[in-house]
Order: sequence, then structure tokens, then C-alpha cells
Amino acid sequence: MNRYVGDMPIDMPLPIGEYRLGFRSGTKKTLVLSCWLSDQRITPGEMVGVMLPNTLQFPIIAQAVFRSGLILVPINPVAKKEDLELIFDQTRLRVVFFLDLFESCFKPIFAEYLNIRWVRCHLEDLNESGKRLKHRSLRRYFSVSSEIFEIKSATSFRDIFKNTETSKRDRHLITLQIKSSEATEVAMVIYTQGTTGQIKGVCLSHKNLLANSSQIKHWFNTQFSFTGDEIYHVMAPMPLFYSYGFVAHCVLMPDLGMHSLLIENPLDSKRLLKTVKHVRPEILVAITPILSNLMSDKRFKKTDLHRLKITFISGGRTNESILNRWFDLTGCGVTNAYGLTEATAAVTMMDLNHSPPGSVGKPVTGCDLKIMRSDSVSATTGEVREIFVSGPQIFSGYLGSPDQSAMALNENWLKTGNLGYLDENGWLYLVDRKKNVLHQSGYQVYPNEIEQVVCRYPGISSCAAIGIPEISEKEHIVLYIVLSDPELNIVDLLRFCRSNLASYKVPQRIEVRNTLPLSPMGVVNKNQLKKELMETLKG
Repeated sequence: MNRYVGDMPIDMPLPIGEYRLGFRSGTKKTLVLSCWLSDQRITPGEMVGVMLPNTLQFPIIAQAVFRSGLILVPINPVAKKEDLELIFDQTRLRVVFFLDLFESCFKPIFAEYLNIRWVRCHLEDLNESGKRLKHRSLRRYFSVSSEIFEIKSATSFRDIFKNTETSKRDRHLITLQIKSSEATEVAMVIYTQGTTGQIKGVCLSHKNLLANSSQIKHWFNTQFSFTGDEIYHVMAPMPLFYSYGFVAHCVLMPDLGMHSLLIENPLDSKRLLKTVKHVRPEILVAITPILSNLMSDKRFKKTDLHRLKITFISGGRTNESILNRWFDLTGCGVTNAYGLTEATAAVTMMDLNHSPPGSVGKPVTGCDLKIMRSDSVSATTGEVREIFVSGPQIFSGYLGSPDQSAMALNENWLKTGNLGYLDENGWLYLVDRKKNVLHQSGYQVYPNEIEQVVCRYPGISSCAAIGIPEISEKEHIVLYIVLSDPELNIVDLLRFCRSNLASYKVPQRIEVRNTLPLSPMGVVNKNQLKKELMETLKG
């Protein structure tokens, strides 16, 4: 990662709220923090945790960790107690950087990890204006407990820069560590939800990060004519503790010389639109729920988006009606991509001018893709089966889980757990996750297909279809909907479903909710819906 932590001659802002961090000043802070990490006598290859939302500290910490030959472990701030314990036990973290707002999260486990060096961060740490950022938006987004708990031994992030000296010896030492670092060594471990519901640590190397960044950069260069003089502003609502957000804004955008505008709460449409109005960005990196949330805000139609050139989305199959509405309201088309943490970030990307509707594009350069019936039998054109992926961005395995790694990797091919098909021209179409497939009297039902149809019906804001096992060989299909029109008639909606879906795909039960449970990425948490429904049925 040396190319991203070396000299940065141009002062380009990476703002959060009203705070800005230039490349040059960011590099200096990275150097200081690298020296502090060196003073802690941490051996290269040991791990450092970061439990932060999208704050300016995040990219500084990440680059300091890479510079020092250590391994970065981003931690979801809403991780459950059992998940935190698994992460801490597997990684044996030496240092954990956390936002003061999340301090109470450590209360249940703190006594078990007294050997960790804790570093407390505040939103205002890098602020030179004296203004304070309020926590209200973050509290809502992460559902933070109001319980008071203080780690008395914690070091202040701000104090590190007051008390750490960067001598010529320290600079030389850190530079040597960068140059001696092998590209194949693990750079970061990102925890992702497995098909069994238990989180797994995905090991990504420096090679993985650089390769995927180069692959996406190559796509940029084939789709646009960059002179190198353009200054593009990029909205960054995607959490940096996920690979999609991290690769985009801590690796790719700095390499392209673009301004990333970190948004600490991606579902706070008021703040997002306020930032858009102030900055007028050219690029938005998001997922479908963020677009839907923005368009539902009454202020959206009054927001000037004429400078918006590209809207990137990822995260699976997308709802065509939402994408069409986005284009109608903004005049900016949506570039859909497919990726997953085990493939660093991107696997396929659309051609802005030639991709057929519904496709997620073709593999990025240097990446191969195939649709397989089994580990050794290929599917035919148009046949829906599991997607296998190979390329320089594919992870090396799950931390401490050789058996699960062997199940996911088959002779350098990643078995993604996603279902899709290729058309006769090689365009990829996503269908659903294997684990989401429902079974109805010998038929396979894809919840995504049901959701695509339902979201076309006027008055539906969002929806989710799940299955509940019955005694017979089928699943009871339950549809959850959030209404944008409170007068919507459920009988009419069912009639619409019967007209547009095969009879065995029509939901047997429809429940109206004010909201759906969401992950920090804004994706519907179907496991939570299933858990809630099963508890209701048992009661």
C-alpha cells in the first residue's frame, strides 16, 4: 500500500461535516500515528482494530497501520457481544481505536481483554475550527445505548499527536517496513456474515486491495476521458468498515485524486441532501436503499443534482423501478456493479453505454467468472446456478477457519453463494442468494423476483419476502411491505401479484410495517424478520 501512503503533493479535502483533511496534512498525521504504533512495540503482522463510523480518523489509522506492517481489522459499531468476543479472540488485537459514542459497547467484554491498548476518538479530534459535531444522527443510526461506561486506561487520539515525536530514525524505520512488506501478506481482516449466520473474518492482502482498485480504475479509464486535471467530488455514505466503502474511498479515490466526502450516517437523508447542496458532487457511491431513502425525502426534488455524472451502486440484484425513478428525477443513470467481501469489492461492472437492462455487467479486467451446476459441471447459457469467480482480488481464506475456507474456495475459484446466469453475450444477471431460495412443492422460488414485482405497485416504499417452513414440502411465503401510500388496498395488491407471478410465488401472508430492520449498509435484515416472525408464531 506504499503508493497510497507516500508523499501527497496536492492538498485535496476529505471532509466530514465541516472538517477537512488534506492529502499532505493527512500524510503527516499518518506518519505520527505510525511512530506511536511503533512505540507500542507491536510486531509486524499483529492486528489493530478500528471501531469507527465514517470519520476522518479512519483513513489516517488505516494508512498508519499499513505503513507499520500491521493488519487492519475494521469492526462494525453495532456488532453484538458474541460477535465482538469472536473477533477479539480470533484476531488477538493489540490496539483498538473507537469512537467515544461506542464506549459502552465494550462494557460486557472489557474485563476479558485488559491487555489491549484502547484509543478513544472524538468527532472533533481533527477539527481546527472549534465547532462541535452532534451525535444525534449517529445515535439514531447505530441505536447506541445511553448507558455510561468509561475505559479509564484509554489513550486520547488527539493526545497521540501532541506527545509523539517523529525523528529521522522513525521515518526511516517506517519507510523500510513499507518496502519490505510482501504484497501477498494480509493487509486487513473484514468480518462478514456467513450463510450460517455466524460472522467470518475475510483475509484480504495488499495485492487484493491494489488489484481490485486497479481493476476499477481501468473501468474508469475505459468509460471516461480523464486528463488528470479534473477535481471530482465523491459522496461517500457507504461505511468504511465494509470492503465496498473502504476500497472506494481509502484506496481507489485517493489514487484517482478525487475528493471523498464522508457521510457518517448513510440513512440521514437530510444531512446527505445538505451536503449535496453545498458541494454539488459529480459521483455518488451508494446502494439501492440509500437512493430510495433520498427519493422519499420531500427535499429531494428541490436539490440541484445537475453536476452528478455517475451513480454507483452495488450489493446484489437491484430494483429496476427504483433505478428508473432515480434516472427520471436526476437525469443521471445508475452504474450497477456486483461484488462481495471475499472478492475485495468489485467482480463485475456495467458498461455505461451498452449494458442490457437488468444486467450487472461483465467481469472487471483480469477477473474470470463462470456459472456452475456443481464444482465440476458448468451451467448452460441462461441457466440459473451458482456464480464462481477467480482473479487477483479473491481472498486467501477465512481467519482461523480452514474448513470454511476450503468450502468457499475450489482450485482458486470462489464459490460466491450467489445465483445468477450469463446470456449469450457474456452479461451477468443476478437472481438471488442460495440461502434465500424458497421451496414450493418442488419449485424453487426466488424472493428477489417477488420483491421486484411488488415494488412496481404504486404506493409501496420497500418490501421483503421470506419463507417460513411448513409441515409439507413447501414454505409459507410471507411478504413485508412499507407503504408510501397509507390508502393502499391489500386486496388489490394481492390481485396484482396473482396477475404478475406464478400461483406458487404469490405470498400467502402480507404484513404492513412502518419500517423494515436494516443493516448499517441499509439492506433489509431478513434474518431478523424471520426471527421476529418465528417468535410471534411460537407465542
